[in-house]
Amino acid sequence: MNLPPEIETVYEAIYSMHQKSNPTEQNRASLWLQELQKTVYAWKISDRILQEKKDLDSCFFAAQTMRAKIQYDFHELPVEAHASLRDSLIGHISQIDEHTNPAIVIQKPVIDLINRFGGNKSSLWPLLELIKFLPEETNTLSLGANRRDQVLADLSSCADIVSEFLKMSLKSTTSTENIQIPIRIIKCLTSWIAVHAVPLEAIPNSDIIAYAFQVLGNHTSNDQLHEAAADCVCSILQSLQLNNNHSDIDNYLHHHHQNHQTPESAEIQRLQLCLFTSVIALEQPYHLLVAEEETGQLMNYCRIFTEFAETFLITIITGSTSGQQHYAIKILDLVLMCVGHHDYEVAQITFNLWYQLSEELYQRNSEELNNVFKPYIDSSHCFREMFARINGAHRDGIPVPAPTWDSVEATLFIMQAVAKNILPEEDQVVPEVVEAILNVHENTHIAVKHTSILLLGELCEWINSHAHSLEPILNFLLVCLSQNGLASVASGALHSICTACPEHMATHFPGLLEIARCLDGYPISNEAAIGLLKGVSIILARLQREEITRAMKDLCWFQARPLCELLEINGLPVTLSDTQPHPCRDVVTEIWPVLSKVFNKYAADSRIMERCCRCVRHAVRCIRKNAVHLLEDIVKLIVGLYATHQHSCFLYLGSILVDEYSTDHECAAGLVQMLEAFIGPTFTLLQEPNGLKNHPDTVDDLFRLCSRFMQRAPIAFLHSASKNSIMNCAISACSLDHKDANASVMKFLYEFLHCSRNNDDRSDFTIRRSLVQSVLTEKGQTLVTNLLHAAVFSLRTYMLQETVDVIIELTLIDQTVRLFAD
Repeated sequence: MNLPPEIETVYEAIYSMHQKSNPTEQNRASLWLQELQKTVYAWKISDRILQEKKDLDSCFFAAQTMRAKIQYDFHELPVEAHASLRDSLIGHISQIDEHTNPAIVIQKPVIDLINRFGGNKSSLWPLLELIKFLPEETNTLSLGANRRDQVLADLSSCADIVSEFLKMSLKSTTSTENIQIPIRIIKCLTSWIAVHAVPLEAIPNSDIIAYAFQVLGNHTSNDQLHEAAADCVCSILQSLQLNNNHSDIDNYLHHHHQNHQTPESAEIQRLQLCLFTSVIALEQPYHLLVAEEETGQLMNYCRIFTEFAETFLITIITGSTSGQQHYAIKILDLVLMCVGHHDYEVAQITFNLWYQLSEELYQRNSEELNNVFKPYIDSSHCFREMFARINGAHRDGIPVPAPTWDSVEATLFIMQAVAKNILPEEDQVVPEVVEAILNVHENTHIAVKHTSILLLGELCEWINSHAHSLEPILNFLLVCLSQNGLASVASGALHSICTACPEHMATHFPGLLEIARCLDGYPISNEAAIGLLKGVSIILARLQREEITRAMKDLCWFQARPLCELLEINGLPVTLSDTQPHPCRDVVTEIWPVLSKVFNKYAADSRIMERCCRCVRHAVRCIRKNAVHLLEDIVKLIVGLYATHQHSCFLYLGSILVDEYSTDHECAAGLVQMLEAFIGPTFTLLQEPNGLKNHPDTVDDLFRLCSRFMQRAPIAFLHSASKNSIMNCAISACSLDHKDANASVMKFLYEFLHCSRNNDDRSDFTIRRSLVQSVLTEKGQTLVTNLLHAAVFSLRTYMLQETVDVIIELTLIDQTVRLFAD
């Protein structure tokens, strides 16, 4: 695009892309607009469209173009144009109001915007939108770490001005006047807190935070305003949790290096107490909403309670020792209050908190802490309730309906996920669960049995503490070893039990040895069999010294004896002689006419052609040289079809034929003719505007075909009349930004260059080297230039390896390129 287009032409292209139903016109308009966006004229055209504001589609295009140009092409503008651009953008911003579609709003630095629009009430809406989006963009843009830190530092430096502006905006606006303004004010502060631009120490004095808690304390608040206030409080708690984590690290370092801890700042302690007081006060409005069955706002409260508990969890646990309880432990009562809500969506918000609490208590392994938190977490109760549901037991006199197999399996799966957290001394619920599994009915769904066996394997530590249950469990698993679908998981459970219970399993070693002897008869995978042998070996190591030799000898001879039998068998394995026809040859020959008719009838359908080519590929791979009598018919068919229907699968099938038959000199000539027949329609397709980019599959399959020639019949290819045009195409495709297609191009170039120096002991080496050098003499400079240009400007980082391989190969065969690279 050498000249700037008329503005009406741009409008017409935008209209064609969005309004017209003709896909061809839409595609042409889209491509034209994409080219326009890459030019320097796009700056002025976008600015003019935004000034004229004819319709949403054109404004959207102009806004997106302006943003992309600023983000990626800012270097196009001379320094003296920067001020003009700034004034133009501010002019556009001044025309934005609450009715402007947010998709075309742009962002600019905060202080200039507040100074220009802060005193204008009609500009408050767009200004709040911009201030809200600016910190959010720091995490979405592809900024380097240093640049992101710089932007965040700039935001932090103007946080006081933003807070003051938000406070004044809130005072000057009432929720009855426009509810969206207070919502935007709270969301704006939330986005600044989320990127830690607002210091935590300033939050207790913030009028916006006080207003947010005022909103949360009123159970009649607007739903959107209530949610915005809840998001703001949760963002504060998340920032405080991150601050606590950093403090823990600092305390750890001070404790280990200076033997003292750094106390929390008075401001942070004040914030913690302020948040605790404000959050606890939300209990009353929560109860009022429960009575009104307002689930949406209840979930907001549940999020706040849970977030608060997660933030202070370590503090609460650490402070609940020496017979005392941390004051913030009361928050767990509020979380439990949410768990008791009838709507599962409310209760499930708390799941992560209970998991974290249980993990902390498990890791600390303190009886004192367990007693403090026992009222809040009682795993036996949960296990008992799940067990009751499995058995259809009664609860509070109400019969539980018989569960379906999938609900039973799901319950067992949850059990096995937490089974290793069960204390080995537990003797109330787990024995009932194990007994139910051992007595499972033979007609029970196999998925239930499978998960039951998984649960037994996870209960291995519990089994070690309850040795009386070991024998019936082993008998149960032995039965399962002989059942399809259960054998592998049963062997895994046996391995786990052997690992956890070596002392008790020693008495059962003869049974394990018998299992090892019959191992080949069980329907288990190799991996499961190896795991089972590992378990047997663990128990073998626990035997008395005089027993180990005999047991080890038996275990090894189980594997060695079949080998001895094989060695004693007379004769050799049956092999197929080259003179004998393949047993599938006649079948393929008989089926080929049917496939040929399918090819001809459905030639226009690319999906059917792909499947037909795949079928022929597998047939050829199966019988290999025995299909040579069909080669001519296959080649004639796919060449004829490709002339009218350029499905790339025909090129792919051609590469299979080259791979199998081109080493036969009689076949190689015909296959080269096939390649030359393919070249005409292929180049017609690829020479269209953006042909390489629009047909990556064709590029991929074409150069895979050429690579196969270079691997299997290089002389035939190098003597082909098409080699120069193929090389020109490959050089043009060096910059193609498509992973698979570019990889095939580079593979061909590598094979082309490599064939001039590999297999130098063959008689055709001199000819190969001479033919490759003649091509490089003519096209080498263009090739190197395009490779370097592609590597620097066009290709993604993960695509460079193949390009580098080609360049290295060039240095190995061409002294000039080597000197240039050095």
